[in-house]
Amino acid sequence: MFIMSKKLFQISYLFLFLLLLGLQNQVFAQTTSNENGERVQCSILIPDAFSPNGDNVNDRFVIKTAKNCVLNFFELQIFDSYGRLVFESKQISVSASWNGKFNNDDMPEGVYMYKLIAILNDHENPQNEANKISKQGSLILVR
Repeated sequence: MFIMSKKLFQISYLFLFLLLLGLQNQVFAQTTSNENGERVQCSILIPDAFSPNGDNVNDRFVIKTAKNCVLNFFELQIFDSYGRLVFESKQISVSASWNGKFNNDDMPEGVYMYKLIAILNDHENPQNEANKISKQGSLILVR
């Protein structure tokens, strides 16, 4: 059995906090490719962390599309560490994004898993084949 000392835990937690502080205003693009493995223009932007603490900075887990993309379908599910569905949305807007609550109660800090399905078309080249994105990943909720 592995037992982590309190001091080591505090140092690890401090490192995580500093890492998240550095990522505070950054969003990372998930690279996407079609079925042939070719990189495609339309992509989706998924943050790694958010902090629903009422300071109006990263208070919601907001997913965005690249500027030139038209969203045809969107479905997002977020699960807690027990696998319980805590959020679900079929819209990609700030008002429909996750605010870190479940049944109007604040969820605790921690790592949550998401499952995302989206279908996008290139606005500038609508004749191109739609890009279907299916992603699973993790996000960090920090209070």
